[in-house]
Amino acid sequence: MVRARERMATRPRAVAAIVLALVLVAAAASGQLRAGVGVTDITPASGGEFFGYVRPDIRADGVALRLTARALVLDDGTHKLALVTADLQGPEQTDFRSPTAKDSLVSRLGSRGFTHDNLLFAGTHTHAGPTEYPDFLLEQVARAVRAADDARAPARGAWSTATLEDASGNRSIEAHLADHGFDLPRGEGSTGLDPLGRPHTIAPLLSLLRIDRDTSDGPKPLAAWVHFSAHATNFIPANTTWSSDWPGVAVRRFAASLGVEAPLAIVSNGTEGDQSPAFAGPNQNTAADEEGQRVARAMRAAWDAAAGQLSAALPLDARWTKICFCGQVIAPGQQVSPEPLYGLAFIGGAEDGPSIFYQFGTEGQRRPAEEADPIQGRKIIVGPAPYTTTPEVQVLRVGDRLLLSVPGEPTAEMGRRARAAGLAAAPAGVADALVVGLANNYTGYYTTPEEYDQQHYEGGHTVFGLWSGNLIVQTHTALTSAMAAGTLAPPPAAAPPEGTTDPGTPPSGDGGVAGTLDAGPSPPVERMWTFEIVWHGGLRGQDRPVGAPFLVLERQQADGSWTLVDSDLGFAFVWRETGGEYHARYDVARDFALGTYRVRIVSARYTLTTAPFDVLPSSGLRVRGFTAARIAGGRTRLDFVAQNPPPDPGRDILSRPKSPEGGVLRFRLRQGSRLRPGVLAALWDPLRGTWSVTLPGDQTAASVHLEPGALTDGLDNTSGSQPTVEFAAGQVAPLDWPPDIGPGGGPPPGPGGL
Repeated sequence: MVRARERMATRPRAVAAIVLALVLVAAAASGQLRAGVGVTDITPASGGEFFGYVRPDIRADGVALRLTARALVLDDGTHKLALVTADLQGPEQTDFRSPTAKDSLVSRLGSRGFTHDNLLFAGTHTHAGPTEYPDFLLEQVARAVRAADDARAPARGAWSTATLEDASGNRSIEAHLADHGFDLPRGEGSTGLDPLGRPHTIAPLLSLLRIDRDTSDGPKPLAAWVHFSAHATNFIPANTTWSSDWPGVAVRRFAASLGVEAPLAIVSNGTEGDQSPAFAGPNQNTAADEEGQRVARAMRAAWDAAAGQLSAALPLDARWTKICFCGQVIAPGQQVSPEPLYGLAFIGGAEDGPSIFYQFGTEGQRRPAEEADPIQGRKIIVGPAPYTTTPEVQVLRVGDRLLLSVPGEPTAEMGRRARAAGLAAAPAGVADALVVGLANNYTGYYTTPEEYDQQHYEGGHTVFGLWSGNLIVQTHTALTSAMAAGTLAPPPAAAPPEGTTDPGTPPSGDGGVAGTLDAGPSPPVERMWTFEIVWHGGLRGQDRPVGAPFLVLERQQADGSWTLVDSDLGFAFVWRETGGEYHARYDVARDFALGTYRVRIVSARYTLTTAPFDVLPSSGLRVRGFTAARIAGGRTRLDFVAQNPPPDPGRDILSRPKSPEGGVLRFRLRQGSRLRPGVLAALWDPLRGTWSVTLPGDQTAASVHLEPGALTDGLDNTSGSQPTVEFAAGQVAPLDWPPDIGPGGGPPPGPGGL
């Protein structure tokens, strides 16, 4: 009888499995889009060098924001594509050994039908990432693709765009202006000289592919593959922590804006060759947070705009080849270099990643025009570059967009030319083309010939000569033409070598010693304050688990239980380790929920828990003064100005607005030597950005008297720590705020250099 009941119980599940299989088969046959996503932690152990600034005297000693690999697999029943990005410079190790990182990835995924043709592997280009890719890291990338492949399910997709003009700036403006016929020395150009306006000096378009799953409860967010162009250099040469920089902030901030049903957001960098991020913040952490928030807001706008355009029919296709920089003539008078060569401008770096030689004016140093070389132009050659001469070039079709890969860093204008050429030969139904930089290989920069001859950093790092970008554009045209005609791609210049399938040994989260807690937060803790935790554990940060939280922030509930609020997988924790001593900081946001909290440190050998502590509203708001103006009816309007506590550049992690918002400011009027009886209230005026009140009569000569806590904003933060103060009308102190970090954070630190 029991066995009969068991057979009856399993029969509905078996029937459901058969029905699901039939549905999937039918969907594949009908061209129904299927999609899946995967994400893995690829953060290395501490102690490694950073890719971006190649400083041998600076090593990673902790983590600010975990590095991840993120994959989106799309399948229309005929073609299957994998869009993979990782928080790395790009998909190639700096020793440029064969096989490459992509060769290794393809070899690990070949049994699933992924090849060099249909797998796009790109880097976000964080300069706070590693210079070496151990086997465990590449295996983690492969795991993300496998997870996405396994999770494929019926889905719908659509593209949308947003414009983002305040998140980037052109760091080589004179080189860019050469595209318009200018020939200006370094430092004499400005965005106002571009005849097409400032937006033409940057790449302001953000493109987003929205993917929703089809479920029995309706569509559910699955993925947001976003394409934007800006260097990930908010983390500066003095940095000592691994970080995914603004792309890591953007994907987390965007996901948080959608709540529980958040998609997996994946950032692809584009034509960022001459594009710096906005260095809006007093330190590298806050600048990355501010940049990430700006990008996340644009992502959300594009995501919402795509909602009404979702379709289950999203055509997919792929073409791929390997080109050869073999010294060939690609057009009359255009010959590429047979070997990669650095120029003098390369050794100085760029303004947002300078070496110790930058101060000597390496940017813009070039041969006289009459001594220009037909291949390397006006470049002053300093030596060979360790790049492959046979990089990959790929074109993918995803719906009505083409993705054009570049094995390096194209400038904004180089990208425009590649996009125009790709579109000219595109298949029917394609509306736009996106140039995906840092894809499949890394071979330096790609500038226009006009930019190249200015020999700024980007031109000095365009290693295959004056015409190398034109060879990439020609190849895009050949691949899109083959796609439009339904023919094969041009044969690769060299067959891909066999890659490794060694999974490597991931960090275990076990540093080999038991941990001891030395210090926890000192209560009480206020909002807009950064608290610290100190403990001892294993060396090289090995105590950190891979893919799981290391630091966990929990809030106490009414019944005494504890619930997870945040962890170091987010962006408010930063930790470092030196000699087994760990220091972690957490930045309490201005809108952080009040209550009782604790922090747990979770490792393989230990779990350490701090004493509970209360988080209170900030008492650090500051009233800076007020203005008084006569208005109609014989009345006077008072407008009060206030600010949030100024961030500490040495401690803070999150960006914050300069002014609080909302709430009420209570004050008393002084006329002459007497305080008038009664407390008056000024309310928040969102249009003016002040706390305003209208009073009868002429009050332009009055003063106001403010007690501690006079201002309470809309989040219940107060000016409680500001002592009793009086202001005369028109007496408004400037905001007390540290300056923005600026490109590169200043001159390179220390004696090491390149």
